[in-house]
Amino acid sequence: MCLSLAAPVALADSNDSSATLPSWLATFNGQIRMYEFHRFHNNNLDNPSIRSAFATSAKLFAQTKSLYGFSTALGLYGVSNFGLSPLPASRDGSLMGNGDSFATPAEAFIQYKHSIFQARLGNQLLHTPWVWGSDSRVIPAAYQGLTASLTPIKNLSIEAAYIERWKNRTTPDFSTTNLYGVDGPSFWYGGAVYGMNFGKSDLKVQGWLYGFTDIANLTYLQADYRYHTGGAIDPVAAVQFAHESDTGAALLGKVDAQVWGGEAGVAIGRGTYTVAYDVIPSSTSAFENGNIVTPYTHTYATDPLFTTSMTQGLADQTTSGHAWKVKGVYWFGGDRAWRFIGSYARYSQAQFNHPFQTGNPSEVDLDATYFFRTGPFKGFSIRDRLGVFSYSGQQATFVYNRLQFQYNF
Repeated sequence: MCLSLAAPVALADSNDSSATLPSWLATFNGQIRMYEFHRFHNNNLDNPSIRSAFATSAKLFAQTKSLYGFSTALGLYGVSNFGLSPLPASRDGSLMGNGDSFATPAEAFIQYKHSIFQARLGNQLLHTPWVWGSDSRVIPAAYQGLTASLTPIKNLSIEAAYIERWKNRTTPDFSTTNLYGVDGPSFWYGGAVYGMNFGKSDLKVQGWLYGFTDIANLTYLQADYRYHTGGAIDPVAAVQFAHESDTGAALLGKVDAQVWGGEAGVAIGRGTYTVAYDVIPSSTSAFENGNIVTPYTHTYATDPLFTTSMTQGLADQTTSGHAWKVKGVYWFGGDRAWRFIGSYARYSQAQFNHPFQTGNPSEVDLDATYFFRTGPFKGFSIRDRLGVFSYSGQQATFVYNRLQFQYNF
């Protein structure tokens, strides 16, 4: 069995090269990512399918120094499979589509920054719970529009945006078509994140409002808590809530959805171990029986629900229901060079929507990453990720193995 190094160790500004930059340049960094996918999809017990893909991507990002608060930035991304992927008929198109190579200016913006305020106009990456890069392929999703952020006091950030178009993870071009195939709508959002410490307690709260034009309005709240006992075990907990209703032309029909979720566990030394639960109540007259609408994470398995796994999540079941998940994260070695993640999740659906389905689904995920923290390979990481998705009473119906090599410079 080949383990796979999967979803990205996020695109990051790894090493600071500012000492060698030209006088007009404030930031220059890049990334090289090599990915190999293998999946076995047994959606028909008599005719299973095997898909594979290989691709390498490169990113170069530069931003000029500020002049009266203004600066410009350009992030170029190039992707190629170098002819090493199989023909499209047996290729896993979720890695980079069915083409052989492409390039894209995923980041190209003008920025204004003064004191506690910042605004960006153009192509950019976003980092909110329901709209972000979903960065588990060779390049992330990117967005085209205007964003603004404000940090009025310590530990408080406020953000708002109006987005006209976006670029998904497998194409070079920006588009108005979201992951439901709906064409035309723009969207906006506003949100705030506040972190506080009182005594031995750490608390982070956040709230977001999304307006997916002519589709739905989504409200999302989340709070994360940790109590520092001073001993070997620290309790951790989190709660989340979402409410969504249709708006405008209601291009997906009536939307009436809620999500309630909770997570609790302990942090012991270098490990964190949690149990999580999410529920989406049924609404029989609404879209997908009351399921939440997620135009920019749908089918990506990158939404913020506590029970979302590597290949599937509660929102990806195309119906309402509930889910629970147990998860462990453990860091090992000097400088925490190794990270191990393991989880088991079970999803209970209000309806069975697949003709071959024999029962409720579950997923087991295994994930190992090695980070080179020092020396000549600093900035390099290797990640292997395995997901096994099954229906009750059936053999594994979906096995996904992803191997990733990444270097940040």
